This record gives sequence, C-alpha cells and structure tokens, in this order.
Amino acid sequence: MNDSYMHIAYVAAVFGSAFLLGYFIGRIRAKTHPLFFGPVYRHVKTSGLYRVLLHGLFERDTVKCVVYKKLDGADAGTVWVRDYNEFYDGRFEYVKLA
Repeated sequence: MNDSYMHIAYVAAVFGSAFLLGYFIGRIRAKTHPLFFGPVYRHVKTSGLYRVLLHGLFERDTVKCVVYKKLDGADAGTVWVRDYNEFYDGRFEYVKLA
C-alpha cells in the first residue's frame, strides 16, 4: 500500500467512516481511470464543451445512448444522457485536443 492510501486509511480511521475511505479511494481511481480522459465534443449551437463518459442502453427500449458531462459554464459538471443517433448526427463536433 503506498503512502497516499495509508494516509487516507488513517483519516478514515480517525473519523470512523467507511464512506470517507471509499470517497477518497474513488477520487484517486477517477484520476487514473480511462473515463477521465474521454473524447471532448463542442455543441454546435451553444459552443459548450462536453466529455463523453460512456455509451450505454436506455432501460425501457434498449436504444443506444451517450452519457456525457458538461465541462464549462455555470452548469459545469452536469451529466447528460442523449440518444446515440442524436449525439452523432451533427449536433456535436469532435474537438481535437493538443
């Protein structure tokens, strides 16, 4: 176990909270998880930037969907779900990051 995990375990033990431990370990994993580095798209009408987190299926009818997160503006961090075909029909354009 590296020093980061030892420190987190100590903090969780002091506060007596398994939730706290899970929260911090989740944050460390999020920084190295592939979803953190998903492709970025710009909405054509609003120019807002979004990161695609994953593709999935709507439960009710198993239609493909895109789960994506707003990266800028007042509502940054908001997670959205949109029909797969709508997302890739020209409403969003891929942003090549340098």
